[in-house]
Amino acid sequence: MRALGGLLGAVVVCALCGCGPVTTTTTTASGDATPLAGTRTFVPAADGGRYFFEQTRRTAAAITEAVLTGSRLSRLDQALPNQYFEIEGGETFRFADLVAIGDLESVTELEGHDYGPGDGDGYVVVGFDDPRADEVLAQVTMRLTRHIGEDTGSDRLTFQIGAPARTDPERYFASLAGLDDVVVFLHRSRDGLSRGRLFPIESRVLIGTIDPDGLLRFPALGRDEAAYLGELTTPARLVEAATRPPTTSPYDDLLTVPVR
Repeated sequence: MRALGGLLGAVVVCALCGCGPVTTTTTTASGDATPLAGTRTFVPAADGGRYFFEQTRRTAAAITEAVLTGSRLSRLDQALPNQYFEIEGGETFRFADLVAIGDLESVTELEGHDYGPGDGDGYVVVGFDDPRADEVLAQVTMRLTRHIGEDTGSDRLTFQIGAPARTDPERYFASLAGLDDVVVFLHRSRDGLSRGRLFPIESRVLIGTIDPDGLLRFPALGRDEAAYLGELTTPARLVEAATRPPTTSPYDDLLTVPVR
């Protein structure tokens, strides 16, 4: 992938946002992209998400070391929708617009992005299987049991996710489709023709699950998981922290932690 999207110029939250002529999707009133009829739905893999989490962790570690140093958070509570950060000029932002908790209903192929020969942020949308695609995206549909932050207006939610570089996209999305009891931190793009679409934040590492003991798990965080979660180890604690009154902190106060 040659281009990475940015948030407010200083904070890279999602590597999937950009602008360019959309030629293969339609867009709903909420801004969610709808795949064309006849596109594939990935059959859930029986690996418990192992391939998905392994590849997400590998890519997040490489990106953090290469170009995203300074944009990674050090604690899960910093990603909650009630946590705002102030940058130069007094403008504020938050990393996640909502946290979705629920079950995945489907993971469906969406589109490919051809970034062309340049280093700009633009892209041309091509087919999922088009050899020109530098990145391929899937659309995920969730049935919500709980959400925090932005009002979804429905018990269903869709978001888009790209397959990391040097992965098998079909295996990656099938592994994702096999997850149960999912928790995902999402940002709604405000840029270009991705405007209105929801994407996972923090290089996809904040896609997790609720284990059989009722504990939150974010395996893509690697061995930093326990320190990153802190006291937010259960859905109840997550919800309680996320429904406190909003706070605003200087962005410069953020600390970062590598993914190992």
